[in-house]
Amino acid sequence: MKLIKKIIAILAILLIFPVNAFAKDYNDIEIYDIKKDKLIKTVHSSSEIQNLVINYLQGIDGIYAKLNPIPKEGYAIKISLDSPLILQNEWINRIVDEAIIVLPKEEEPKAFFIIFEEEDKLMCFTFKGDVEMLLKKLKFLPSVSKSE
Repeated sequence: MKLIKKIIAILAILLIFPVNAFAKDYNDIEIYDIKKDKLIKTVHSSSEIQNLVINYLQGIDGIYAKLNPIPKEGYAIKISLDSPLILQNEWINRIVDEAIIVLPKEEEPKAFFIIFEEEDKLMCFTFKGDVEMLLKKLKFLPSVSKSE
């Protein structure tokens, strides 16, 4: 009888606290080809990638002020943050839980953020940081990828 009670207690604990309860579940990162208007790659995120993107967000250093910020060619990397980030500087003051890094083909800057303020309002920002590090983590080489 004691053995059955112990088994029931263990099963109850496992049902309440699954074994993977402490495992972090990261969102997928989506990479789009702008010219093709198509999702070309999905990458599972990690704490390393999340930290890198947070550093980029905290390194926002200006507004990307172009009438139409979406280039004709290039890539867009959509990243959802696991935990919302409070961004406060002279250009932005809001909670960010998702951002898009745009990599224009043959345009300057080489990368910038799109952050949605509301459903239909977006803001674009330049940032400090080596985007090549992120591309290596994503195993994505835009110069090799064809956008034809």
